[in-house]
Amino acid sequence: MRRNDKLVVAGVLAFSVLAGLWAQFMGLEPAADAFIDFLTFAAVAGGLVFIYKARDELGGETARNLEILGIGLLVFVLAYWPSYTWSTVGSPEWLGMTTGFWSMLFGLANFVGLAIVTYAFYTFWEMGQ
Repeated sequence: MRRNDKLVVAGVLAFSVLAGLWAQFMGLEPAADAFIDFLTFAAVAGGLVFIYKARDELGGETARNLEILGIGLLVFVLAYWPSYTWSTVGSPEWLGMTTGFWSMLFGLANFVGLAIVTYAFYTFWEMGQ
């Protein structure tokens, strides 16, 4: 990794710790903080924009692998957003469905998104073999 890469990774990790400390001292409740949902969506949306741009420039197998990666990220964020909201409001029954249904649906949808991302990384590895 380059120095800039390490700074970005360390910076976002430090930011999350500082945000947690701020919430602790301010007495914030998770249910009141929908801004986390927005940040997650914005980070993934930004990544999807760069995947789309790189896909058009690179083409071939690399483009295919980037599309798989983008689909995985999209599935994850579309599952994460309602999952986070549902859990912060106390995991209620919604639309006549039990909490077990929603827990299984959101949990597996998050897993599927991350499994697709893992498959995308596998296709990148496979391409290099």
